[in-house]
Amino acid sequence: MMASRVNIIAVGSNELIAAEVESIVRRIVGSEENIRAMISKAVTGDEKTDLYVCAITQREPLSKKVPPNKLCVLDLRPTAQFFIEISHIPAGETVYIFNSNKNYAALLREMCREYRIHSLTFETIAYEDMSEAEVIEKLKRAKYIIGVGKIVGAEVLLSEKYRRHLRDDVTIIGRTRMATMQTACNLIERVRDIINEKSAREISDLAEQLRSMSPMDERYPKVVSRMEALMDNQKQDIYQHIMDSLEAQLSDRLSVERMEESGLEMADILNGFDQLQNMSR
Repeated sequence: MMASRVNIIAVGSNELIAAEVESIVRRIVGSEENIRAMISKAVTGDEKTDLYVCAITQREPLSKKVPPNKLCVLDLRPTAQFFIEISHIPAGETVYIFNSNKNYAALLREMCREYRIHSLTFETIAYEDMSEAEVIEKLKRAKYIIGVGKIVGAEVLLSEKYRRHLRDDVTIIGRTRMATMQTACNLIERVRDIINEKSAREISDLAEQLRSMSPMDERYPKVVSRMEALMDNQKQDIYQHIMDSLEAQLSDRLSVERMEESGLEMADILNGFDQLQNMSR
């Protein structure tokens, strides 16, 4: 028997991003928890949930609605291969960052700078923050477009609405995002704490039941068994979360990356592995 499930709301600025955050959260904490997606505008802070999870760009609006102890922020980044492909764009070219909002486009630009990509000019196409006319005007000029997740796929950029405005020779570079190991570990810790709190409350309730129950009562062995299972699983639950998350993170990265081209990415994975190992001790 396991402890009560953790209720999590994955939040994004729109339905597409909320679904992406939900998928990432499931990879980190596993499918045993109750996870659902919501757009940030719909969140009131009064939802029946243990935890809200969002990307960095939604931290500010959600912090005005959600108590700090119920908010967990993930740093979502494309894998290194994304930046390797961008670095192959000829120097002097203009690269258009296609995203729903300007905030993440600005973060993506900074990430490119962190990877020492300085020879390109970056412009933003934020389809939710700009007028449709401005978006279309920029798409018509764009020879190189970069973006993350399904935003640069059939759901948005390659949808009928925008595809017909693209140049015939356009190059689109897109990759899925993943949480950094540091923020993934933080989410696992938050889930562990919630599980432990719920287990502690249930153990306390069961102890109260035993005090007023005769050992001859047929329910007595079941209550004792439940208490023992909860205490045993408090450590086992988080260990399983850690190992499942590690497996998911490594599997996702190794399946999409040419690791020999990205020593930095492998170093990041090994660093994350050390963090997860330390948590399990």
